[in-house]
Amino acid sequence: MTVPRLSGLLTIGALVVCAILAAWLGFWRPINLDTLKEWQPLIAVVLGVAVLAFGMRTAMRRQEPVDIPVWLNVIFTFALAIFAFAAWLDAKEQLRAARDQVNAAREAQRAWLTIDVNKVSAFRLVGTPYPGRFDYTTNVDRTIKNIGRVPAQSVALGLVAIVPNASDQTQQLKENQQNTCARGKGAVGSTIFPDSTSETSPPTFVHQEDWPKTLRTQSLLYLVGCVIYRAGEDNKDHHTAFAYSLEPSEDGWVDLPNDPTQIDPAKIRLNKLGISDLNFAD
Repeated sequence: MTVPRLSGLLTIGALVVCAILAAWLGFWRPINLDTLKEWQPLIAVVLGVAVLAFGMRTAMRRQEPVDIPVWLNVIFTFALAIFAFAAWLDAKEQLRAARDQVNAAREAQRAWLTIDVNKVSAFRLVGTPYPGRFDYTTNVDRTIKNIGRVPAQSVALGLVAIVPNASDQTQQLKENQQNTCARGKGAVGSTIFPDSTSETSPPTFVHQEDWPKTLRTQSLLYLVGCVIYRAGEDNKDHHTAFAYSLEPSEDGWVDLPNDPTQIDPAKIRLNKLGISDLNFAD
């Protein structure tokens, strides 16, 4: 009876190494030979180790006195593999550092927008296109400045007013602000050049039925929003988010008035919220 010859440990180890390399290098996808340039040193290391293992196996199997040239060749191959692997690690680190420098240079040469909300006007009750429905509206004075190196293009502003409630206010502010950070369809926007500012007073609205009749709170109103713009040729939207609370000039809890048109703008102040999730820029 013929006994089948099974693969040795060296063969199995080689197959496992090939499988690991195939998974690591992504060879299950169509191979792009250009991407292999980055892995040439590592491939050389693998081949060197394979030659080393084969040479040691051959030398160990020989029933002859030690062949010094063969062992010198093995040692040289092993040293070459270590050197190639070290060179590959150094090249990868230099490549990462170069990429970081390029990204930092790009960031330094792009537009950066900041926004300050200065004051709000008195509330007014206005009609809507829907019969019997009214809104409270106020104009918000805001200043947008480009502190970057290139013009900010397609600048658009999203702003929403939120009346305090007794539930999780932070989560409510996040959800509403997320909507303002999405560019609307067909929005063109303006251009702000470096070291230039844009000052406008856009209105914001609160539905009359959303204004609570009785509520004791520290804030009369929250203003959250987002400046959306593009910088350079990447055609990517960047954002500067902001969040403010509209408070009485005197600290402490107050009774929210049933009619916001009775609020005196001279007796209120704007306070920038110290919540990092609501004040970010990218």
